Amino acid sequence: DSASSVQFKNDARTYQIGVRGSASDSFIIRDSTSTTDRLTIKSDGEVLITPSGANLDVSGAPNGSLSIGSPSSTLQASVMGRTTSNATALHLFASATDANTLGDMRFNVRENNDSTFATLTNPAFKFIHYTTDLVTILRNGNVSIGTSSNYGLLTVSGGTPALYLEESDADAGDKLWNIAVAGETFAMNCRNDANSSGNSFFAVERTDSSIDSIKLKTGAGTDAITIDSSQRVGIGTASPSSYHGDADNLVVADSASGGLTIVTGTTNSGKIHFADGTSGNERFRGFINYDHNSDVMKFGVSGNERFRLDDNSRISLSNNDAGN
Repeated sequence: DSASSVQFKNDARTYQIGVRGSASDSFIIRDSTSTTDRLTIKSDGEVLITPSGANLDVSGAPNGSLSIGSPSSTLQASVMGRTTSNATALHLFASATDANTLGDMRFNVRENNDSTFATLTNPAFKFIHYTTDLVTILRNGNVSIGTSSNYGLLTVSGGTPALYLEESDADAGDKLWNIAVAGETFAMNCRNDANSSGNSFFAVERTDSSIDSIKLKTGAGTDAITIDSSQRVGIGTASPSSYHGDADNLVVADSASGGLTIVTGTTNSGKIHFADGTSGNERFRGFINYDHNSDVMKFGVSGNERFRLDDNSRISLSNNDAGN
């Protein structure tokens, strides 16, 4: 064919380096002995390595190689890094100098010549910014973000770590939810956008490993229900412990009028029991009982009814010990 080339020859083979003219107009490296073009650079910049399935191997300092091609007789796309056992196999990174050898993306070795990751000794896959671990995927599928440590299926670490949930079908101003940690508070928030602090609807506050309080919030983050470290419950107040210690297990507060409502069926009763045990009438040594069926309010002492008031304002006293 029409070509301009330089020929290199020994006793076994002959190679040509040159330009193939006429139809292809390409730069080639040709194995003349087997009449095969080994490397072709076309005029449009396309690079061909032939025959099909051939490898490109780049090897050198310090002790590794990059192979692009098939590692076996079965043709498959592969990028391989040669390494010793338990060392990181392949680094991919962009750097202006040779100082950063950790890689921006790091793949670990496979072990025991197995095609699957066999142990959890080393991370299987990493994204790294210089020396900072961004994302780590372990061989069991556990994922760490912002740390190489892992405590379960997903571990997220940072100064104020947060996870965001976005509603794709919501309006632009009310589509974000997030789970976040700030200081010693774990919170779930609804947010107008990624830059606003939003409003918490659930928060857990702690000191070291001790839980100080658990809070449910409404509106613009107003404390609705608070459970403190002594299991006191405040509704409408964040500090049930501020009230009398003999009656602060449940505190219902309101800045205006307030109250409790017990709702039952029209033929049933609503009750408040005062107990000092878990069996017999220990469960209701004292009680207040409103009977909707007869519209009667009953009061009990020592497990028995002692006083009742009916809808005609009549008061009845009873002494069951005497049979009355």
